[in-house]
Amino acid sequence: LAASERLARCASFCEHRAVRAALTAAGAEADCEEEVATNWESAMRELKRVQKESAWNSSYLRVVEAPLRNLESDAMLEAGSLPSVVKGLMRSLQKIFCTSAYFREERMAQLLRRVLKTMVSKASCSLAGAYHIARPPGGLGSAMRTAEQLHDCFQEFVDNHFISQASGGGSPSRPSTTPSAKGAASSAGSSTPRSARRRDAGELGWWRAAARVSVEHAEHCQLVCVRIACLLEQWARLSEARDRLRSADPALLRDVESFAELHSGVKPGGEPAELLDLKHRIRTVSTLQRIEEVLSGLLVRAEASGAGLLADPSAWLAAGGEESSST
Repeated sequence: LAASERLARCASFCEHRAVRAALTAAGAEADCEEEVATNWESAMRELKRVQKESAWNSSYLRVVEAPLRNLESDAMLEAGSLPSVVKGLMRSLQKIFCTSAYFREERMAQLLRRVLKTMVSKASCSLAGAYHIARPPGGLGSAMRTAEQLHDCFQEFVDNHFISQASGGGSPSRPSTTPSAKGAASSAGSSTPRSARRRDAGELGWWRAAARVSVEHAEHCQLVCVRIACLLEQWARLSEARDRLRSADPALLRDVESFAELHSGVKPGGEPAELLDLKHRIRTVSTLQRIEEVLSGLLVRAEASGAGLLADPSAWLAAGGEESSST
């Protein structure tokens, strides 16, 4: 948005009479007035083209300025509205992509990548860590709702991701960005320099790679969030049954208490930022799988002891059962 205003001021300055007079005088003094004038006109055409493009980009981005701010707002996460914000933002960006002559695949892929990074940053600050399952910041109920909401956010990003990796068209309603048939025929006889072809191929490969990585990263984050939510739910079921386990199976209760101590922030690692990092995907899967196996074993033993486990601990958490159980 700031670039558009800066370019407009630059174009206005360059077209001022005093600037043109100074340019003419400099060319005459150096005895190359025609060459200076030609170079200046070429530079002015390029500046006007960039300024026009920036002005269109600015007008489009103003449409999504409010959703982008809401994406970073803690209030939207607390109100449970973040998935709808992501959905609305993605649909607005898709309309821009289908109507803009300047927001082509490579630029939109970069913008979507930045949107995803903002979502990942928000999730890194809000999601419970792998080794905070038994005592997440804000309580079990809040941590479960947050994990489920973040899962829905990444699901909306994946479902509404509109840049196709298979072709340059991206969308059936996407305006063609290729030269017209007449232009193609007129340029058929001229050979494109190899450096230009390599550059074009590199740019094409870049936005396709960016689109692919964005989707893969969002799917990874979606998986992490849903697995964290499941771990929190399983621990809530065990935590609710602690009093009954005291008489039904004291040895199992000691194992449950040991799990609670180990997964209350004592053990290092398993932080949300690390779990959501695509580079650490294998380590994340391994960490979550180990915790899931331990919790599943405790749940099986609790079922076998006859203590009875809640199928859905949501009502127990809403009634403040977590506080009474911890005391």
